[in-house]
Amino acid sequence: MTQSQQTSNGEPVADFGPDHPLTGASRKQAIEDGVLIDLSDIACPLFWIWPVACTAGVWQQLVAAGVDPEKEAEGGATYGRRAKQLIVNSWEAAQAQRNGGERSDILQFMADTDAGSTKVWARVTPGDDGESVVTIMLISED
Repeated sequence: MTQSQQTSNGEPVADFGPDHPLTGASRKQAIEDGVLIDLSDIACPLFWIWPVACTAGVWQQLVAAGVDPEKEAEGGATYGRRAKQLIVNSWEAAQAQRNGGERSDILQFMADTDAGSTKVWARVTPGDDGESVVTIMLISED
């Protein structure tokens, strides 16, 4: 990741470069390919107004960790509960940042689910149709 651009707050804007899995791919295609996991259906009831997705890495580490997929498919609620925890963490971090007078399209925060806790970052970018979308990633992912 290069940081050749900055937001109005001077925060770096990631330039993913030509070899990144998301470069050149639409968000829709990244979701279909499993690179991103769409959390929008979970986020909407929480009054989240933008489409939100997380990377497969976030999903594996903070949502699906230790879950038996067969039991989850039979009506378990672990995925949904953990994904809601992740979305609420990002909303709380965004609120704290706004209350501190900061505005940025890049946000770092601690994500806490019952699968564990780790520092992640979220970025607001234009989606496939120019709408604002949120992507939550592990710090190691760019």
